[in-house]
Amino acid sequence: YIGLKDRPYLYYILYIGSALVWLFHVQGHTMMFLGRHPAWDLAVLWVSVSLTLLWGAVFAVSFLDVRKNLPHMFYVLTAVAALSVLAMGMGLLRMHKAAFALTHLGGLVLPVAAIATAVMRLRQGFLPSRFFLLAWSVLAAGGLAFALMGLKLLPVNFLTVNGAAVGATLESLLLSLALTDRIRLLRKQKEYLEKTQKRYRQLSITDGLTGLYNRRYLKSRLRSEVEHSGRMEMPLSLVLLDLDDFKSVNDEHGHSAGDSVLAALSVTIGNCTRAGDIACRFGGEEFVLILPGTRSEYALMTAERIRTGFSAASMTLPGGKSFSVTVSAGVAELRPGEDASSLLDRADKAMYEAKRLGK
Repeated sequence: YIGLKDRPYLYYILYIGSALVWLFHVQGHTMMFLGRHPAWDLAVLWVSVSLTLLWGAVFAVSFLDVRKNLPHMFYVLTAVAALSVLAMGMGLLRMHKAAFALTHLGGLVLPVAAIATAVMRLRQGFLPSRFFLLAWSVLAAGGLAFALMGLKLLPVNFLTVNGAAVGATLESLLLSLALTDRIRLLRKQKEYLEKTQKRYRQLSITDGLTGLYNRRYLKSRLRSEVEHSGRMEMPLSLVLLDLDDFKSVNDEHGHSAGDSVLAALSVTIGNCTRAGDIACRFGGEEFVLILPGTRSEYALMTAERIRTGFSAASMTLPGGKSFSVTVSAGVAELRPGEDASSLLDRADKAMYEAKRLGK
């Protein structure tokens, strides 16, 4: 429990511990070690058996997640827990006949309710219910014999006297397997949830066509990189790329050809940048590279590698016809005290200057 912080483990410990105290006492071992104390012997008996019923009901509710999945059985098991608290109070008040009746009634109802709940949860697909069902079935067999003996419906013999002890021992082992199975299932669910969350997070910041980061991620990452660069007094450069005459590509060859051009440019960008560089699709046919720790001279070299590499590549249409596309780039290095918006604006103006000077 300390390692996992899983509440059902705590309830399991309290349940098994209470059952151990009850069996230790009911078998006469307490009197053997501490002697007879008529005023307290019966009180200890009622308290220990009441606590066993209480924690057994609480454990069943928690382990099987009853409150959310089986509300009607939650009320049944809660009633058993309330009955056990009442029996404990009766025992402490030395109302032994009432305590006797309530604890034996709880001893009959709890296993039946636990087994019924486990069957229903198993039908709902909760697989750890298998060991839980088997555990309570074993206990029910021994506990039923013991309870019926107490109600004088079965004779007093070795099997009825020790039925609860044997049943509880086997149940504790089977419940430990049920807890292990539950932890395994929860771990799988957690891993699946983490993978799903990671996938959705990746989708939320990634452009589906190019696989690069999207505009939303660009804005937040650029802002953080500008702040980091200012604090650490490190250089930061930006490259803004824009495909030349991209509209004509879509008009002449179709939008599927345009998508191929965008994907091809993202591949060229990946081949010409370092692992620490951040490539984003800014929107439409525009791309932005964030280059941390980079002066404008190196950023210019990176932009030139992308420009020459992409212009040398040719796109092939399904009919065999090929064509090439060029890209213009603007480079800007962060100035002292400058913000992200200003840096992006200067890179954008530099890119348009490249367009004006001939693309």
